[in-house]
Amino acid sequence: MTDVDHAAPFRGRYSTARGAARALRSNGARDLAVYVTRSLGAPIAPALAQSGDVIMFATPAGKALGVVVGIEAAAAGPVGVTWVPLGLWLQALRVV
Repeated sequence: MTDVDHAAPFRGRYSTARGAARALRSNGARDLAVYVTRSLGAPIAPALAQSGDVIMFATPAGKALGVVVGIEAAAAGPVGVTWVPLGLWLQALRVV
């Protein structure tokens, strides 16, 4: 949708949470929130998110991203897609 592959700097570069953190730092971001804000712009209130927007939510392993689909968000889970309800979204980022 954006004609920019924001994941390109990370694809194939890590396989662990520690490796992901290292990859973020090597791309000038101290954490995932900083990187997605720099890439997509200032966060918006989760209640304002629309289908296709990106959301951030907390997991036991740390923060993760999902894509809004109606009133839930789809995210990569341990075994396929995980559906994340609006009440768990920490922030949303508009995708234009």
